[in-house]
Amino acid sequence: MKITRSLFYKNQPALMLGAGLTGIVTTVFLAIKGHGKAIEHMNWDDGGELYKTNKKGKRVIRKGYWIKKTWKFYIPTMVVGSLSVCCLVASYSINQRRNAALASSLAISEAAMTNYQKHVVDAIGEEAERGIRDSFEKSEIAKAEQAQRRLSEKEEIRYLEGDGTVNCYEATTQRKFWASKEDIKRAVNNLNQERLTGIGTYVTLNDFYRELNLTSTTIGDLLGWNLDTPVEVSISAIEDNGIPCLYIKPMNLKRV
Repeated sequence: MKITRSLFYKNQPALMLGAGLTGIVTTVFLAIKGHGKAIEHMNWDDGGELYKTNKKGKRVIRKGYWIKKTWKFYIPTMVVGSLSVCCLVASYSINQRRNAALASSLAISEAAMTNYQKHVVDAIGEEAERGIRDSFEKSEIAKAEQAQRRLSEKEEIRYLEGDGTVNCYEATTQRKFWASKEDIKRAVNNLNQERLTGIGTYVTLNDFYRELNLTSTTIGDLLGWNLDTPVEVSISAIEDNGIPCLYIKPMNLKRV
């Protein structure tokens, strides 16, 4: 029972969305069926009040009389339609609340990490802390690269020195795209210039993605580079599933 409740809560937005879409289709079916019953009912009506003559002399249906006589045939349509809209709104609302909670959690974690880094800097000094952080970032890159196959030194030099469009792998969102090494460098230079001379004092990770014609992400609005941290991107060459590609790792990311 607990597992069922857990699965329902976890998949609630998808279930609500599915129910809403199914309800919309059902609403259309019920509307057609109800309208057919309404027409059949009115064909047997002998009240003589269904039609009237308008100013142009044309015979038209009295809408008020039609609604009065047939509204009950549309009740299932209205009920299912209303429930479908409620399901769609609930699905959107749940997703919004979860995204807000995730953003809040990320903000709290980032604040705690920033406070921790400040205490570390105070304890061992800025240069020592920077050295430890650089070593950690390099080890993380090494782990990711070892998960795939490193190119040989000769292959790596040849791949990194090329200036054409190649397959790229972005580490933060683990997406693949096509770009050249010069495209990456140009994006970094543009963002650093914007960071220093623009109206704002920071640029986001999504700004970097837009420079490379990639779609924005939720985390891309939360991370970036401020006035004190230049935009830096590590570029190395790896082989992923037998295909050489550039491994792109944004560095110095901060909460913005």
